[in-house]
Amino acid sequence: MSFLSRRRVLTSIIGFIVLTADNAFGAVGPTTKCRFVGQTTIFHGKKYTCIKSGSGKKVVLVWNKGVKIAPTPSAIAIASATPSPSLKPKPIISPIEIELGYSSDIKVGDTVLFDGRDAYGKLKSYAITRTSAGLIALDTVCTHEGCAVILEKKVLVCPCHISTFNSVSGAAESGPANSPLKKYQVKEVAGKIIVTD
Repeated sequence: MSFLSRRRVLTSIIGFIVLTADNAFGAVGPTTKCRFVGQTTIFHGKKYTCIKSGSGKKVVLVWNKGVKIAPTPSAIAIASATPSPSLKPKPIISPIEIELGYSSDIKVGDTVLFDGRDAYGKLKSYAITRTSAGLIALDTVCTHEGCAVILEKKVLVCPCHISTFNSVSGAAESGPANSPLKKYQVKEVAGKIIVTD
């Protein structure tokens, strides 16, 4: 066997090994079949061209390695003009006044949990405490991990991790929570408790 013949055989074997290895290890390339030399296709942002591989009687048609293609200016304009669903701003809703209950439902020194609907229409709980100076309204969402606090002996307690909050100031008294509960404006109008949220 001459040197040229051995070279052709070796080239064919190497070409076959490369093709087989690419298929065996899940090489990423076009899924359409390469049918004629010069055929092109776009796949995953690359342009592939059908070429001959091998030599002699072992010539096969394969896709080349592909060339990255840059997006066209019109594609960039369309992509930038299309808003991403995750970037939609939430509508700004003005605070509303929520009627929670009757002034007579709460005595000086007491804390009562009231339910109402917030500006988004969702059911929400508020802790209302009456002091000698008037009413105090606090959020009932724990500042540690967002569990709803409950009332135990005039102390607001998070049942998830046992954080406690002062029912007058909203301050975290024992942790893991270390931030106070959110305060709301509250007033009494015609015998009713009104919170602004």
